[in-house]
Amino acid sequence: MPDPSVLSQADALMRRHRSFVARGSAADNSALHQDAERDELDIPVLTEVVAEADAVSLEEKLRASIENALNSWIEETLPQRIDLLTEQIREQLLTSLSAEARASLLPSLLATLSTLDMPHRGTRASL
Repeated sequence: MPDPSVLSQADALMRRHRSFVARGSAADNSALHQDAERDELDIPVLTEVVAEADAVSLEEKLRASIENALNSWIEETLPQRIDLLTEQIREQLLTSLSAEARASLLPSLLATLSTLDMPHRGTRASL
């Protein structure tokens, strides 16, 4: 015997998607028949009890589909994101190192340069 809750759910679904109207004129019936045909395309039909093995198979297919979608996303999107982040990090590193070199390394190099014994301008160094 079918589960009464399944039948109740099916009945509620049909009531949501299909309107039952008392018969009117032939033109009204024709229009209602066309509407009913269009509505029936949207309504799932409960014709048999799904075996548990079929449900497990469906779950496995869904899992495989989700896994394939994730793998596709990883293969397409992840490398682009990594490239973008790598470029951003490279630019930040160059800017930071350049500022640090100007702030600390340049004064140190200039101080070292000023202490070297260099010939004065206008005089020739002997070879």
